Amino acid sequence: MTFCVPLALLGVVLSAVQPSLSALAGALFQITALARLALHFVNRLLGERPGVREFWLLPVQDLLICWAWSRAFFALRVNSAVAMKRLARAPTASIPFRRG
Repeated sequence: MTFCVPLALLGVVLSAVQPSLSALAGALFQITALARLALHFVNRLLGERPGVREFWLLPVQDLLICWAWSRAFFALRVNSAVAMKRLARAPTASIPFRRG
Protein backbone atom coordinates (compact mmCIF):
# COMPACT_ATOMS: atom_id res chain seq x y z
CA MET A 1 0.00 0.00 0.00
CA THR A 2 3.00 2.27 -0.31
CA PHE A 3 2.29 3.99 -3.61
CA CYS A 4 -1.14 2.60 -4.39
CA VAL A 5 -2.97 5.93 -4.52
CA PRO A 6 -0.83 7.45 -7.33
CA LEU A 7 -1.11 4.24 -9.34
CA ALA A 8 -4.87 4.07 -8.75
CA LEU A 9 -5.13 7.69 -9.88
CA LEU A 10 -3.19 6.76 -13.01
CA GLY A 11 -5.72 3.97 -13.58
CA VAL A 12 -8.58 6.47 -13.34
CA VAL A 13 -6.89 8.73 -15.88
CA LEU A 14 -6.21 5.84 -18.25
CA SER A 15 -9.79 4.59 -17.93
CA ALA A 16 -10.96 7.74 -19.69
CA VAL A 17 -9.96 5.98 -22.92
CA GLN A 18 -12.45 3.16 -22.24
CA PRO A 19 -15.62 4.72 -20.78
CA SER A 20 -17.10 1.36 -19.82
CA LEU A 21 -14.28 0.88 -17.29
CA SER A 22 -14.47 4.33 -15.71
CA ALA A 23 -17.03 3.30 -13.07
CA LEU A 24 -14.90 0.33 -12.06
CA ALA A 25 -11.74 2.44 -11.98
CA GLY A 26 -13.49 5.08 -9.86
CA ALA A 27 -14.70 2.45 -7.39
CA LEU A 28 -11.23 0.90 -7.16
CA PHE A 29 -9.71 4.34 -6.60
CA GLN A 30 -12.15 5.03 -3.76
CA ILE A 31 -11.42 1.67 -2.13
CA THR A 32 -7.68 2.30 -2.46
CA ALA A 33 -7.92 5.80 -0.97
CA LEU A 34 -10.04 4.57 1.94
CA ALA A 35 -7.63 1.71 2.63
CA ARG A 36 -4.70 4.15 2.59
CA LEU A 37 -6.46 6.48 5.02
CA ALA A 38 -7.38 3.57 7.28
CA LEU A 39 -3.77 2.38 7.39
CA HIS A 40 -2.58 5.90 8.17
CA PHE A 41 -4.96 6.37 11.08
CA VAL A 42 -4.52 2.86 12.52
CA ASN A 43 -0.76 3.36 12.50
CA ARG A 44 -1.11 6.71 14.27
CA LEU A 45 -3.70 5.59 16.81
CA LEU A 46 -1.56 2.67 17.96
CA GLY A 47 1.45 4.94 18.46
CA GLU A 48 2.02 8.14 20.36
CA ARG A 49 1.74 10.56 17.44
CA PRO A 50 -1.50 12.37 16.60
CA GLY A 51 -3.18 11.20 13.40
CA VAL A 52 -4.36 14.51 12.01
CA ARG A 53 -1.18 16.54 12.39
CA GLU A 54 0.62 14.79 9.50
CA PHE A 55 -2.49 14.12 7.44
CA TRP A 56 -1.66 16.72 4.78
CA LEU A 57 1.65 14.95 4.10
CA LEU A 58 -0.02 11.77 2.81
CA PRO A 59 -0.30 12.83 -0.86
CA VAL A 60 3.22 14.28 -0.83
CA GLN A 61 4.64 11.13 0.72
CA ASP A 62 2.83 8.85 -1.74
CA LEU A 63 3.97 10.87 -4.76
CA LEU A 64 7.60 11.01 -3.61
CA ILE A 65 7.74 7.29 -2.88
CA CYS A 66 6.13 6.50 -6.24
CA TRP A 67 8.63 8.81 -7.97
CA ALA A 68 11.59 7.13 -6.27
CA TRP A 69 10.25 3.67 -7.12
CA SER A 70 9.69 4.52 -10.78
CA ARG A 71 13.07 6.25 -10.99
CA ALA A 72 14.77 3.02 -9.92
CA PHE A 73 13.73 1.42 -13.20
CA PHE A 74 15.73 3.96 -15.20
CA ALA A 75 18.82 4.26 -13.03
CA LEU A 76 21.99 2.81 -14.48
CA ARG A 77 24.06 3.05 -11.31
CA VAL A 78 24.60 0.38 -8.70
CA ASN A 79 25.04 1.72 -5.18
CA SER A 80 26.56 -0.75 -2.77
CA ALA A 81 28.81 -0.75 0.28
CA VAL A 82 31.72 -2.13 -1.73
CA ALA A 83 31.75 0.08 -4.79
CA MET A 84 29.74 2.41 -6.94
CA LYS A 85 29.78 1.48 -10.60
CA ARG A 86 28.17 2.98 -13.65
CA LEU A 87 26.52 0.27 -15.73
CA ALA A 88 27.13 0.19 -19.46
CA ARG A 89 23.60 -1.02 -20.21
CA ALA A 90 20.37 -1.64 -18.40
CA PRO A 91 20.39 -4.70 -16.13
CA THR A 92 18.54 -7.80 -17.29
CA ALA A 93 17.10 -10.66 -15.31
CA SER A 94 18.79 -14.01 -15.67
CA ILE A 95 17.60 -17.47 -14.74
CA PRO A 96 20.10 -18.97 -12.27
CA PHE A 97 19.37 -22.57 -13.25
CA ARG A 98 17.22 -24.53 -15.66
CA ARG A 99 15.39 -27.74 -15.04
CA GLY A 100 15.83 -30.43 -17.35
